[in-house]
Amino acid sequence: MDRRGSREPTTAIAPFFEAPPGNSNSESRMLLVSYCFPPDATVGALRWQKLARFASELGWTLDVLTLDPTFMKHRDSTRLEDLPAGTRVFGVRPSRFLLDPLEHQVWLLTKRIRTALSRSRGPASAARPGAGEGGTDGRRTGRPGTVAVEDIALFPRRLRDVLRTYYAWAEHARYSAWARRAAKLGVALASRHPYRVVVTSAPPHATHDAGRRIAEASRLPLVVDLRDPWSLTRRVPEAVASPLYRWFARRGESRCLARAALVVANTPELRDALVRAHPGAEDRTIAVRNGCDDDPMPPSRHGSTFVIGFAGTVYFDRDPRALFRGAARVIRDLGLDPSRIRLEMVGAFDEHGGLPLTAIAGEEGIREFVRVGPPRPHRETLDFFAGATMLVTFPGYNSSMTIPAKTFEYVRFDAWLLALTERDSPLHRLLQETDADRVEPEDVAGIAAAIRRRYVEYRSGHRPKAVASDDRFGRKEQARVLLREIERIAAPARPAARTVRRPAESASRGGRS
Repeated sequence: MDRRGSREPTTAIAPFFEAPPGNSNSESRMLLVSYCFPPDATVGALRWQKLARFASELGWTLDVLTLDPTFMKHRDSTRLEDLPAGTRVFGVRPSRFLLDPLEHQVWLLTKRIRTALSRSRGPASAARPGAGEGGTDGRRTGRPGTVAVEDIALFPRRLRDVLRTYYAWAEHARYSAWARRAAKLGVALASRHPYRVVVTSAPPHATHDAGRRIAEASRLPLVVDLRDPWSLTRRVPEAVASPLYRWFARRGESRCLARAALVVANTPELRDALVRAHPGAEDRTIAVRNGCDDDPMPPSRHGSTFVIGFAGTVYFDRDPRALFRGAARVIRDLGLDPSRIRLEMVGAFDEHGGLPLTAIAGEEGIREFVRVGPPRPHRETLDFFAGATMLVTFPGYNSSMTIPAKTFEYVRFDAWLLALTERDSPLHRLLQETDADRVEPEDVAGIAAAIRRRYVEYRSGHRPKAVASDDRFGRKEQARVLLREIERIAAPARPAARTVRRPAESASRGGRS
């Protein structure tokens, strides 16, 4: 949930970024609505940052509605340089809510309490499998910070459940308000430019509602791109785990998928789940994976130190303890020092479950072996990958239907891949014919065995090779499949601006849009 303040929206229709026109095709424009897009540095922004290039090669030019960069938590301006000719990016500001200051104080108080409780548990308590902030459910599943959908209380009985319901409403209200503002701007743009299609990419899933409003008002086909499950998520963030959260998701998904001319999932598993949930959408639903690019990458650098690397975000559901314990076991058994092996983690994190990552490493006795750094620009992150001997993926709480996007960057580098993933997950199947080490996320013994084996190989003179070796990992072919489908359902190219009717919601609610 966004804890930052916000300001009133601007009414100017002007992009904050515009790539030089070059050879762009102004008669084949699509309007993309994506809350995450460059200069946003999150991995969610990467999918359409890369797809934009292939769209340009096939004759498309993009206008993009995204979060105003002023409110992006982590920015990387170099990502804008990757956008193709003619791309225009418009920022939409979030809305301010009267209860924001109070909610922020409650959130800080809750964080302090959890931090104190985490510290009071100490190393012995933290070492229990599954210990974390997810309550009874977290202890049972080993997924702190999430709640299984079947365990959500039907009615608020305790203060915790009341707070979850409130936070679910607040999160929905904030993103929905942003979506209404994005829709208003999108309708205005569609009245001036001959778009052929509206594309939405999410989460946050309120983004799809913005696209639905624009598509209905401008009579354009809608493409819904789901980077993560919506109502079909198996686990819900602990802070918003309430029936209200589920109700918002089911209602929004039904409305947007019913309007969509094309529904895009990023794995076949998610596609199949969507088809089962929405039988009428079977002929309109496809799977388009993320992928790696064929651009030159920094050459790998293998020195005397065995470097285990991770770059990204350690979300509430990505517990690093099993990795730390596995590494600690190898370090103790082989009598290693930090000059021989090291864990390096860079990204948008500094703690997990109320404890700094360095403190968690200290509990396992490997504090001096772990380095934690802030997010880096994308190019520097690639250079970080080039210096790793082994790269690690953590599972997400929707890992039964999704593949961590970072995986498709990892596979380009000469580094062993340690995939912490459940058996029969999409990632497990993707890597089954590769040299990657696939280990259950909580299997400390398995993690230790994989690290030990690769370390011994490394000391024997063996060097890792890139995992990517076939078309499964390429982005170009995936992009062609997607854009071929978009071309099939897109409106005919028109050089003149189309007439647009305003959404009924905007007219009735006035300044709330």
